[in-house]
Amino acid sequence: GYSGGESSGHVMGQTADVGELRPPQQRIGDLPGHLTRAYSEDDIQLMLNHQRIVYGSLMSSNETLKKFNDYSARQYDIHAPALERNTRLLVAMRKDLEQVTRRIRILKGMLEPYAHSANDGAGEDGGEGEASLP
Repeated sequence: GYSGGESSGHVMGQTADVGELRPPQQRIGDLPGHLTRAYSEDDIQLMLNHQRIVYGSLMSSNETLKKFNDYSARQYDIHAPALERNTRLLVAMRKDLEQVTRRIRILKGMLEPYAHSANDGAGEDGGEGEASLP
């Protein structure tokens, strides 16, 4: 076992006691004996009872999650085709809106010189502009 702070095994030419070189299974095998001697029977039964309660709770949670996952899978199967169809529709609408926006920009660019000349002409003919409004 572990002997409080001393190193075990072979380190730079030093060797440990033969008892320190036990295989892991033998060291693990000692653990239940040490635990039963360290705790009273009532403490052990209390720990076992708590473990049973926690195990039951985990099994219940696991069953609930399984039911939820099954329900989610069924709902996905029902709604996936509509979601895919609507997604394709939105993508097509976006492309159409981008084309419309591009055409509006082109038309606005084509009409912009006429808008400037119309504004310049309104100021010259003597006063039908915004400044003459009451």
